[in-house]
Amino acid sequence: MKMSLLPYLITCTAMMAAEPIEPPTGRKSTKAQTVSIQSAQVFEYQADEIGLVLRTLARQARMNVIIRPEVQGTVTLRIEDKTPREVFHIIVEGKGYKT
Repeated sequence: MKMSLLPYLITCTAMMAAEPIEPPTGRKSTKAQTVSIQSAQVFEYQADEIGLVLRTLARQARMNVIIRPEVQGTVTLRIEDKTPREVFHIIVEGKGYKT
């Protein structure tokens, strides 16, 4: 049974940060690679925890999100020519959730 992500993941307004936000030190960081190739971005994740991936993408897209502990599982994908926000929504929809 697929559940709505809405109770578990709330996407708020875009942040207005001037500089990219780095993950806090001492926390596990994702193995994901973001590569720029002639203005194209490539996002690649290999069996990474979904909450960590969504937080990473939200940070890159300057989105405020709340991800509840009930959102669990892993993500394996490779996507080109999409923004972090688009990849975020692709993952959420691909897992059967709705925002």
